[in-house]
Amino acid sequence: MPRGLLMAALLLGAGTVDVAAQSLFATRGLGMPMAGVDARARVLGGIGVGLLGVNTTLANPAEVAGTARRGVSAAVQPVSGTFRLADEESSGSGTRFPLVAILFPLSPRLALSAGYTSAFEQSWGVIEEGEVLLDGRPVPTRDDIRSEGGISQVFVGLGVAVTPSFAVGAAAGVNTGTTLRAARRTFPDSIDDLVAYDREQRWTYNGAFARVGMRFDPDPAVRLGVTFEIAGDLDVEGQTPDAEGATVELPMRITAGASALLSPTLMIAAGGERAMSGATDGVFSTEGVTSFARDTWRFGGGLEFTGTRGGSRVYPIRLGGSYAQLPYYGTDESAASEWAFGAGIGVRFQPTSLTSSAAIDASFERGGRSGLASPAIPDGLSESYWRFTFSLSLFGR
Repeated sequence: MPRGLLMAALLLGAGTVDVAAQSLFATRGLGMPMAGVDARARVLGGIGVGLLGVNTTLANPAEVAGTARRGVSAAVQPVSGTFRLADEESSGSGTRFPLVAILFPLSPRLALSAGYTSAFEQSWGVIEEGEVLLDGRPVPTRDDIRSEGGISQVFVGLGVAVTPSFAVGAAAGVNTGTTLRAARRTFPDSIDDLVAYDREQRWTYNGAFARVGMRFDPDPAVRLGVTFEIAGDLDVEGQTPDAEGATVELPMRITAGASALLSPTLMIAAGGERAMSGATDGVFSTEGVTSFARDTWRFGGGLEFTGTRGGSRVYPIRLGGSYAQLPYYGTDESAASEWAFGAGIGVRFQPTSLTSSAAIDASFERGGRSGLASPAIPDGLSESYWRFTFSLSLFGR
């Protein structure tokens, strides 16, 4: 299949386009940055650092220090969106698995953690209808281009409570994953016996990273947290003959968050993240496609009310929102951004200030993305979505 066919889809070229899968904003660079957090952290701004109470999100390895029980937590995230490009509109949906976390206290001051979190999403699809000239006459074509996969982080960490109010932690792991892109061209209305043809490309990713963090509680009702993440080069290896490999410098991230009790049953949380792209002069090249990368900001926050109780259970109610700049964009394109706001609920079984026997959380958000405007597409690409996140945490002695 001609290389230009795949490039046309990646650059959102002209033609009648139908969109499927999760987001066309994932076609740039390494894809769509993802926050590997549980449902509670997701609706409280998506930062996941500096949250009072039981926090199974492993964004800060120091925050597991003082964990009283062994535990496991997992999250699932269905997404449904509507995409708009020029005069075309379509919809798509998908499901992500942003987090699997394991907590294992070794002593009252020392705790081990291990996790799997999503980092970049590259699942998307385009169906483009056009035509080519064959023997001097136009022949209708239908190009079905699909991408599946992305990059995830697998890591282990250790948190140490230096004092009851101060803890430090470190984690190390790998960025890993696979992306498969398949393109199929058919000739639906041709009177000739034209045979459909296919092209498939596959890449794998591998690269190390390290994360250090600290947690400070200046008062029992206040928590501060900060995390630094440094990654080595990401090796992008082509697994098919025409899949080009590359070496990519991953961004360094500084994430900070804080939370405080405004009353015994009302908590406020806020945080932010700065990601330095690592791209030389802003140019970013991987998988045979050159784009641009920028340094980005991400902010979020929310409120959590825990005054609804029944027996040995607590039913938290949450509201929050987030804003993020997206790092990757194509030649002559504008950069993109994302916003979301939402609500969530949960159940805590036999809760204390440090743990519970189990937790169930759910959040739903309304959000949107916009950007990637260019001379060819002055209005760029926009999408609106519903994002649902469900997480379950179980703890034992």
